Order: sequence, then structure tokens, then C-alpha cells
Amino acid sequence: MVLFGASGDLTSRLLLPAVAQLAEAQLLPPGLTIVGSDLTDWSTDDFRAHIAGKLEEHATVTAATRDAVVNTLSFQPGDVTQPDDVGRVIGDQVREYKAAALFGSGAPVVWQALHRAWPPVIDFCTRLAAELGHPVQANAYVTPPSSRGLA
Repeated sequence: MVLFGASGDLTSRLLLPAVAQLAEAQLLPPGLTIVGSDLTDWSTDDFRAHIAGKLEEHATVTAATRDAVVNTLSFQPGDVTQPDDVGRVIGDQVREYKAAALFGSGAPVVWQALHRAWPPVIDFCTRLAAELGHPVQANAYVTPPSSRGLA
């Protein structure tokens, strides 16, 4: 999980106490890690200390749960309005130039979750889901003309 604006009041007073409640109820996925990011020039230790104090103040969980949640935390300073910072904080983001080079060499491109991102597809999937009575997702697979695709 990545939290932009992680040094803010909503993160420390509401969001992470809610995460701690989920942890206390054993409802978090195993291996969950939480990366905080903000303009604040904190280290991971600074962020953990800040959140530990706020969890003690705002979350009604055991000390062991509080410590377990705090141990899932890391921090990377960054500005959510700067694409390079976002790409650094969310390490699995696609670099456009790398994707273009791979496509140029014959690799297919997959756009996932178009049902959440592109208004015409959102509308179509919403109507289709209502008609079917079942959730609908949309992905696109684009193969360069010189390739065979996923076959």
C-alpha cells in the first residue's frame, strides 16, 4: 500500500488507526507493506516513530498489534505532483520509453482495468454489468503488426 500525504492528519488520525484495527482483527493480507510518502523530509524511523505515537493516541489495539503495524511501514520523501517521484515511490510503474521500446521489438502491450480508467469503457462496463447482473472488467491487449501476439 502506498500513502501519498503520509505525514498528514488523516493518515495518522484515521487511516492508519483503521489499518491497525484490521490488523487486530487479523484481516490484513500476509506480508502487507505500507510505504508512506510526502514532502516531509523524514526517514523511515522518523515516520515509524510519528505513527507509533499516533496509533497509541488514536487506535484501540494491543501494543503488539501497534508494533506489528509500525513494522510494516517505510517512508520515501516525494511530491505526488511529480511523475518521477511517484515512479520512484511506486516501484512497479511503467516507464513509457521502456514500454515503447518493448512494443517496438514485438512485445504486446496490456492495459488493465480500463473499466476504471477510460470513461467510454466505464460506461460500457457499467451498463453490461447491470444487464448481466455480474461485475465486468475490461483489459486491452495490443500486439505489434509484426508479432503473433499471445499465441
